[in-house]
Amino acid sequence: MDYGILRENDGRLTASWQEPNPAIRYHLRQYNLTLLSEVLLPEFLERTGAKAYVDPLLTVRKAWRDVYVYDKQGLCQGWTRYSHGRTYEFDLEGWLLPRGRGEKSVAVKYVKDTATGTLIFVPR
Repeated sequence: MDYGILRENDGRLTASWQEPNPAIRYHLRQYNLTLLSEVLLPEFLERTGAKAYVDPLLTVRKAWRDVYVYDKQGLCQGWTRYSHGRTYEFDLEGWLLPRGRGEKSVAVKYVKDTATGTLIFVPR
């Protein structure tokens, strides 16, 4: 299936026929459903305004800052996490590297700290 996307460049509309990524396809489908239900067939189609579920761990405060690490070719190798005056190295899959890059990785578990209300990570 081809998707046509209009883009504005320097005040002119241009058509793009490249295959959009999954996020853009999702939003195009939602936009098309809205047009159908609100403009073209308002008495036939009815869309619910149900809210999407969000994992509570995604909205909990985090006491760290992650900075992505890239190699000389510009490929992402993981990230460095700064938390409470310490640094932690993580690989590209999110595993902790307790002894640094190139060493054995360890899975981590994320839990909410009930005392502070922040998200913490614990090596498994």
